Amino acid sequence: MAKYDADAFSGLSRELFMRAMRAEGVGCGSGYPPINKEPYIKELLDSRGFRKIYTEKEISDWHERNRCPENDKLCDDGLWWGQTTLLAERSGMDDIANAVERIKQHAEEIKKMV
Repeated sequence: MAKYDADAFSGLSRELFMRAMRAEGVGCGSGYPPINKEPYIKELLDSRGFRKIYTEKEISDWHERNRCPENDKLCDDGLWWGQTTLLAERSGMDDIANAVERIKQHAEEIKKMV
């Protein structure tokens, strides 16, 4: 995982960066969304089982207690490479570095392609 800094790529969005990486033949993704915001959490909290275990106040306070702004930012800025990509030979690591450098050099052009 790495933190994406759009400013280092002339304001190129993370989504366009990932698309450009894939176009370079290097798989790259955004990772997990903030899991504490997933709909199934609310469904669990509203379930009969949770209502037996926890008080109404505990359940209603859950959202406030589970605000995770730093995690949200990491989810918004993160780049993920799969384990198989990172376990490649040295040449695979060079491919990643070279792709990043090409994208950085051509960021302005990439932004215009959309």
